[in-house]
Amino acid sequence: YTGPGFAEWVTILNPNEGPASIRVTLMYLRRDGGTPLIKTHDILPRSRYTVNVNQDAGTGLELSVMILSPLPVLVERPMYFSQRGWTGGHCVMAFCKR
Repeated sequence: YTGPGFAEWVTILNPNEGPASIRVTLMYLRRDGGTPLIKTHDILPRSRYTVNVNQDAGTGLELSVMILSPLPVLVERPMYFSQRGWTGGHCVMAFCKR
């Protein structure tokens, strides 16, 4: 969710000895409309890369994220919020084999 007071990220760790070309697909909920946004990010070997979902997708949207990788990578989707006097965050972890 990229609404006011929310910051969504996708962080990707490439633990491999070679570079990984990661495909990030942002899929909008039907009511938000729009064609899925697909971006490719080249991640250096043994490094971490951050995708700013709010910046790439736009604000005020509900969406899903799909990650495709030719190499095994670790993915985290942290989200931070400041809403109605509450601040905090949560994250989801994933392991992408291919």
